[in-house]
Amino acid sequence: MQNRLKIMKKQRGMTSIGWLFVISLIAFFALLVLKLVPVFMERYEIKSALQGIAKEQNAFKLKKRQIRSKFSKRLQISTSVANVDRNDLIITINDDGTKTLYVKYEAKKHFAGPFYVMAVFEEQATIPSG
Repeated sequence: MQNRLKIMKKQRGMTSIGWLFVISLIAFFALLVLKLVPVFMERYEIKSALQGIAKEQNAFKLKKRQIRSKFSKRLQISTSVANVDRNDLIITINDDGTKTLYVKYEAKKHFAGPFYVMAVFEEQATIPSG
């Protein structure tokens, strides 16, 4: 019985290999987060640009060329947008007179060594009819 208690006392805690594994996992996820933050910042900027155009007064009167120009100007102001340009914006005119602004794009970031992280985003906004 006393031998069992001695063995149990010696086996408490994590080994150095266990700690190394835990620290490696934490480092992996920290690096992943650091690489993905700019991708999601870019997504936020694109979403804000689309919603800003849709909320403009008299936006329903704008032609497709004017909407693309406004979108391009909003993206130029933002420093974090690199994967989207004005040609990626798809504008459709619906039967009820509303216009739908739609952007689909991929963001790819180098992770480590030969590995990349890629995210695919779709954003849209609707310009109500006048």
